[in-house]
Amino acid sequence: MGAGSLVVCVCFLLLLAVLPAIPGGWTVVDPSDCEGPLGFALQVQNERLSASHHLELQKIQNCQTQVVAGQNFKIKASIEVKNGQSAGESALHSFLVFRGLNGQYQLKSHEVHPNL
Repeated sequence: MGAGSLVVCVCFLLLLAVLPAIPGGWTVVDPSDCEGPLGFALQVQNERLSASHHLELQKIQNCQTQVVAGQNFKIKASIEVKNGQSAGESALHSFLVFRGLNGQYQLKSHEVHPNL
């Protein structure tokens, strides 16, 4: 590789380092940025469960966003399934939540990974 090619590669890498995100790509964000979408997802899932069971957030492990015609939130969180007042089992859950341009949320997917 010649010196000119090396300069172009270095410039490209520097440009990638200062760009906030590739349009349409996923960007890691602070977990607090996903509290609203995750709260919505837990509410939807809790409405689907029986009255004696509910999902309770323990910790957001990872949060990513993607700008589309609205915004997607890809969230991984430690969730405990409670049975009445007694503690239940914890597992890693993945949620995909979409927030439309009107500000309304939609739960697109929910997956449970039992081995936390």
